[in-house]
Amino acid sequence: VRCLLDYGKLELEDGQIISLTKNTHHLLPRAQCEPLVRQGILEHVNT
Repeated sequence: VRCLLDYGKLELEDGQIISLTKNTHHLLPRAQCEPLVRQGILEHVNT
């Protein structure tokens, strides 16, 4: 996924904390990023 805006820190289910900043790319489990995609914070990127 690609982050569309500065969101801040996100704690994943495994306890890992990532920083979601504008134009960064992340490989995340779909179930954890889907709510943020719906909110317009992340977008799916086809590689």
